[in-house]
Amino acid sequence: MDKSSKTRRIGKALLLSAAVGTLPLAGCAPQITDADDATGSITVSATEADLYRAARDQRNVQAVTAYLQNYPNSQLVSSLLPRVPVATLRQIDRSVVAQIPQATVASLPSNTRAALGAGPTPPRQTVVREDRDDGYS
Repeated sequence: MDKSSKTRRIGKALLLSAAVGTLPLAGCAPQITDADDATGSITVSATEADLYRAARDQRNVQAVTAYLQNYPNSQLVSSLLPRVPVATLRQIDRSVVAQIPQATVASLPSNTRAALGAGPTPPRQTVVREDRDDGYS
């Protein structure tokens, strides 16, 4: 076997493994099912599913705001907001953003938090107690 055919075989194998490796990523998005159908990973009402799909597909301020106003505590908020364009996120009213739980906002990517006006995640506070040895002194 000459060197070029061996390199070509390795290249094909890498290309095939890269293509196969990306296929499972398509299944990573949350699956939405109606409240009556418990086969999906997240079960929501039909109304919530419709609003989520509209916000996800349309990606406009009205659709995203309508979803956030009605379902600020939903598990789907953290998957919806990173998909919305930054320009659209900047237009969402801050009173609507304030309804989203802090844990959800903290889990969002930094560019999404900044576009929402939520700012960076506050640093964790370390408390040193006087009666305990910190291990450094």
